Amino acid sequence: MSPSSTGSPKPRLLLVGPRIVENDVIGGTQVLFERVLEALRRRAHIELTVVSTARPLAGRGRVGKAILDAAALSTTLARVWSHAPSVDLVVWCVSSRAALLSGGLVWLACTLRGRSLCVRLFGGNFDEEMGRVPWMCQFIATRTLLQAHLLLFETRRLAEKFGEGFRAAWIPNTRDMPPRRRAYRSSCRRLLYLSLLQPEKGLPELVAAAPRFPAEVRLSVFGPKYGYDPAVIGLLPNAEYGGIVPPERVPEVMEAHDALVLPTRLSEGYPGVVVEAFQMGLPVIVTRQPALNELVTEGHDGVFVNPGSVDSLVNAVDRLCSDDTLFQHLREGALRSGERYRSDRAARVLEDLCRRAASGPAEPTENRAVDAEGTARVAQAPETIKRQHSTGDRRRAGEVPAGDRHRAQR
Repeated sequence: MSPSSTGSPKPRLLLVGPRIVENDVIGGTQVLFERVLEALRRRAHIELTVVSTARPLAGRGRVGKAILDAAALSTTLARVWSHAPSVDLVVWCVSSRAALLSGGLVWLACTLRGRSLCVRLFGGNFDEEMGRVPWMCQFIATRTLLQAHLLLFETRRLAEKFGEGFRAAWIPNTRDMPPRRRAYRSSCRRLLYLSLLQPEKGLPELVAAAPRFPAEVRLSVFGPKYGYDPAVIGLLPNAEYGGIVPPERVPEVMEAHDALVLPTRLSEGYPGVVVEAFQMGLPVIVTRQPALNELVTEGHDGVFVNPGSVDSLVNAVDRLCSDDTLFQHLREGALRSGERYRSDRAARVLEDLCRRAASGPAEPTENRAVDAEGTARVAQAPETIKRQHSTGDRRRAGEVPAGDRHRAQR
């Protein structure tokens, strides 16, 4: 039953994060934020106020970006300070580095206003970023940002790691692709790369591997330039560069292809393009790294390759494109996997957190759990948690906030 049906006021949420800027480069974090925002508005169970942290960065130099970053931070702080007294909960969606550099100020604004702060951290490298920033930033983050009401990490690894000393939970990347309109092909012949044109994303290896793909296989590359010259792609007989794809055209582009290739060398979180590929029935070829090991299951919805290895890429493409039975099996698995990462589930998590904040602070000894299915519940008894952690399918089971779980098991 919704709050409005009982006559009680709706919980009030202040959602802070990067909205899409027209005619600017669109990143995965902006797409994720917009999808969750749309899901919250559809549900209409809370009163929602939105503060955008985005700023137009296309064509800006380092100095220009620094000036815009400072201006955006000042505006964000002013708006959080202004809106915080009229809401029950503040949720800040932010990249790891931005959180470390400015999180202390956002935490202070919420604390002085007497409002709980939840931090939704994008990506899978928060621990690496924390090791890179100056020690003073680490010191401040440990005593401010990491003391937030709840830290929502994109990967289970980070939720468990930081849950040892702080209150943390796992909430994965989400997407909402529409139903497919084109019929599926029985064989894998069209490969898709859809991401930033960045060397660290594995493009040099992919371009080196492409001439060795089976003769009937073609590679399409899409994405904004980011340190890699697409002219190199045009020199290949079996590859083409298609430019930038706006979000509304992503389903159409994916329907024209059979599998996604993302041989990244970066410490990714859960790449949104992989979730989108799953929901459109595209198996994926990705590199072995911690977050992708959580998201992709070898032999179920994708194939792994070794980071930086051209031979590994060639072998994976040969395997997928020469075995129609395997390709169709992975396609079916991809569709099942994709349904776990719908935005409505993330919206339910935020909605539930807001409702709990509106009902008043919980008892200090009460452990809350937030899981990937979009529910919040009282944590299980310690022995139950241990049993679920050791025997359950953690990809499908609800995730207990890691801090509560580790404290319970000590």
